[in-house]
Amino acid sequence: MRNITRASIALIGAVALTGATALSASAASDTTTTTAAVAAGVVTITVPPTLALTSPGVGTAATGTVGAVTVTDATASTFGWATTITVTDFTSTAAGAVTIPAADFSYTATDADTTGSAVVPVVTNAGQVNGGALVPVQTATTNGNNVATWTAAVSLAVPATAIAGTYNATLTHTVLP
Repeated sequence: MRNITRASIALIGAVALTGATALSASAASDTTTTTAAVAAGVVTITVPPTLALTSPGVGTAATGTVGAVTVTDATASTFGWATTITVTDFTSTAAGAVTIPAADFSYTATDADTTGSAVVPVVTNAGQVNGGALVPVQTATTNGNNVATWTAAVSLAVPATAIAGTYNATLTHTVLP
């Protein structure tokens, strides 16, 4: 029995020594710097391909509505954006036709409908544009991605000296991030 007792005592002592050694060991740790790159997209503008104004008589105004103009900002930035328009003179190929100057054209934007984080101030005639110059129409402050859409009422003062015919111009919308 003595051998069994000695073996038991030796086993208990070994277990106790292993436990004491495990308790005296300290934990170790290290860190890993982790990054995630968020890619910036682009800002785009989409406009209707054509715009037909009413057919007025001379000395009256030709009017129309620009359909949905949409700015999509996928830049994931805080910089915002601004839109501008320009318009060329209205010209016709009709014999004896006069040029109707861009200064006789006006563009009045509606308030923009937005999704996402864009803050587009309410238009208070800031979108009223006369002439061909590069003129601000809508601006936005932003934080992240967003979409803004608006329409615009347009008018062209047709001079009393105009000759019957079709007059063409180019209306350009530009968005600047």
